[in-house]
Amino acid sequence: MARMSKYETLMWQKEMRKQIIVHICFVFACLFPRGVVFNLILFGQPGAYGIRINWKMGSESTCWSLLMATGLKLTISKSLESLLKHLRRQSKQYLRNAVFTSPDFARRNYLAAHSEAVDGYFNREKLEEEHRKSLEDSKKAEERSKVSAELIHSMYM
Repeated sequence: MARMSKYETLMWQKEMRKQIIVHICFVFACLFPRGVVFNLILFGQPGAYGIRINWKMGSESTCWSLLMATGLKLTISKSLESLLKHLRRQSKQYLRNAVFTSPDFARRNYLAAHSEAVDGYFNREKLEEEHRKSLEDSKKAEERSKVSAELIHSMYM
């Protein structure tokens, strides 16, 4: 790959910052109320660059608070790539947990696995109803994962 010009490098960094902010908003959305603003600060000197991610509520009078900071890397590019890779992993884990830990999904699977048995006889109607509900939940979870996958795919393209 050819070396990028200064302009191309700045544009690439700007795009990386946007992707990082999108991932931060996605991963940390449940921890902050609406209206929170995230800020990405690159710092360092040649051979030792890092990133600080700060947040504050939308008001201009509010002070910035540190959310996270990265370790030092040799270049700004490596710092940005490292942080984005870390956030992508967290996003993936968050999506996986969101699908498989939904209360309805877990409850239906538990009930299907632990249906009531009386003298070795299972209540067929109840089992069929629970099975139908678990299939519906599985379809909903699959639809949610498709939407999430499309969202993540659109972020990377």
